[in-house]
Amino acid sequence: VQAGGVSIQAYSDEDAKAQNDVISAAAGVTATSAESNAAVSSRTEAFAGALAGVVATNIATGIDVGTGTITIDADSDMNATASSKGGGFSGLAAINKFKPTATVDGATRAYVRDGVDIDANTLTVDAGKSSDRVTYDAFAEAFAVGVSLIVSQSMEALAQTAGVVEAFIGASVDTAGGGNPNATIQLGSASALVVQAFSDIDAEAQ
Repeated sequence: VQAGGVSIQAYSDEDAKAQNDVISAAAGVTATSAESNAAVSSRTEAFAGALAGVVATNIATGIDVGTGTITIDADSDMNATASSKGGGFSGLAAINKFKPTATVDGATRAYVRDGVDIDANTLTVDAGKSSDRVTYDAFAEAFAVGVSLIVSQSMEALAQTAGVVEAFIGASVDTAGGGNPNATIQLGSASALVVQAFSDIDAEAQ
């Protein structure tokens, strides 16, 4: 690619919600169960070269912007909310179980892979910014009110995050190096290279 400047961007905003409500169960109920599952699992990636996780092939690949700038920017917001709620139970409910599960298992990446030839004044590779971080948020809530004569009651809220936020140059994690062995990155100055990642990752169960 030859141009005056190059900007590669990837953005996403993803939400998953699941709600299960059980109310007004009458006398003689032997089992009451409310389960809900909300999950977000995706990849938001801005990159030059091979896809992360794939060995780069030995094919000449390059971006030449001369004295221009190259910006590679990825950002995402991933949210999963699950709730299981109950109320108004009365009389000999033998089992009362509430099990909401919220999971965020995504990836946000910005990168220049191995074997990509770069000629520019500046190169910036950002996965999120200090003022606008990549956010992963998982929230699960189990709640019951107005319950009487319960033999067994279980609240099993589970919130979990297993996401990845990365900014890098070269081969991706657990991937062998590859690509054009003669590729180089040439910039206007040593301070012209910025590679950074910012994230805010939370999991809350109650």
